[in-house]
Amino acid sequence: SFDSILCLEVFEYLENYPKAIAEIHRLLKPGGRAIITIPFMYHEHQDKMRFTKDFMATQFNQFSSIQLETIGNAYTVTWDILRKKWLLGKKGWSAKIIWNLFLLPLRYLLKPREQAKDEYYSGLFIILKND
Repeated sequence: SFDSILCLEVFEYLENYPKAIAEIHRLLKPGGRAIITIPFMYHEHQDKMRFTKDFMATQFNQFSSIQLETIGNAYTVTWDILRKKWLLGKKGWSAKIIWNLFLLPLRYLLKPREQAKDEYYSGLFIILKND
């Protein structure tokens, strides 16, 4: 048994995620904590499933405490998409020009709004406690 379990960016690849949740619960000592992150708004990368905040909130009922937060917002999602699309496959001078003329200034325009939460998010950050 373990005091802590760290599971970063794994759930989206699993065929049987309920089994993983049960195993985390079984392995976690009383008073232990598990930290889980799951991407949501992300390009396709051989993942099996996308998990929403509302759905995942219903999946951890065997734990005594669930803290579930979203990561990012509409501004950070937009930033991630633009950065991936504009720099995908670009190397050398073309990537530097795109970065310095378009993406870097855009990043500074979006930065003040990063703290705001809304219905768009990049992923989930979950802390589970087992008492």
